[in-house]
Amino acid sequence: MYKGMVFQTVKLTNLNVSDKVYIDFIDFNTKLFQTKMVKYQSEHNTTESERFAKKEIEEMTIPEYILEIEKWKSGK
Repeated sequence: MYKGMVFQTVKLTNLNVSDKVYIDFIDFNTKLFQTKMVKYQSEHNTTESERFAKKEIEEMTIPEYILEIEKWKSGK
């Protein structure tokens, strides 16, 4: 009931919010991984670039991750 009330307030109906959130999450993480991987591709092979990109993302702090989200949102 609450979900429907929120969407009626902004004049949106039949919108599956969970799909939108999931799709945005996947889009963001794909873009983040690709961006990090590009940093390493000039000096390393694809496998190493993927490993370094994954490690860099895993070691990001929460504030760094939030900053990446803000950059992604502003570039959409």
